[in-house]
Amino acid sequence: MFSAAKKHTIERIRKAPIRTNPFPHLFIEEIFPPDFYAEMQRHRMPDEDFRSLVSTGRVNKAYSAERLCYMPDQEPTAAASARFWQTLFAAYNDEDFLNVWLERFAPYLQKRIDDGFGFADNATNPRTEIFLMRDKRNYVLRPHTDVPSKAISVLFYLPPDARFEMLGTSLYKPKNTESVAFGVHLDREDFDLIATIPFRANAALGFPNLPGSLHGVETLDGSEQVRDIMLYDVKFLPRVPAA
Repeated sequence: MFSAAKKHTIERIRKAPIRTNPFPHLFIEEIFPPDFYAEMQRHRMPDEDFRSLVSTGRVNKAYSAERLCYMPDQEPTAAASARFWQTLFAAYNDEDFLNVWLERFAPYLQKRIDDGFGFADNATNPRTEIFLMRDKRNYVLRPHTDVPSKAISVLFYLPPDARFEMLGTSLYKPKNTESVAFGVHLDREDFDLIATIPFRANAALGFPNLPGSLHGVETLDGSEQVRDIMLYDVKFLPRVPAA
């Protein structure tokens, strides 16, 4: 089941057209086979198996406590659901899945390097990571680009239905022409909202981390509004010399 689903996902990534406004990105519908997506919904993790992203030390203490995460190394309480997600993480976190994203965004990542926005010295070691996130009421994410080491971000949207399509990731352009530093969260009023990618069931948003890849989340202010996402990241890290 998992290998067939991954094959379907890879083909959808290969065939999707790249959109370029306001920065290169892919928005891909039916990213999973419909029956597999139904299984993902059936194995939805309970709130008690999530923890705040702030508590992991991955982000600073000013980050919103309304963003929760379920990591592959967490001890679950919902055993059947946990086994499903652990198997999915392992199936998708492999070289074939990495390569299709690198192939699609290779020209943009090379241009980032050519324009002087490269990665750390000797950063030839791609590291991938996949985990679940849950954004709760009052979550907001100001316009930003991702940390310098990140090459590609992919958000797999996991809502059960179409009620909250307005909760997708928003794409921005700065109101001035000044360059934007990687990994800095900026004031919303300094940016124009260009588009909000619909938070659509069984869809994904993927993009390379470029100086202009400004994205965020408008405030979630409804008691029922929850954003379930599976996040897939690619980072380029320096290789550790052999002892």
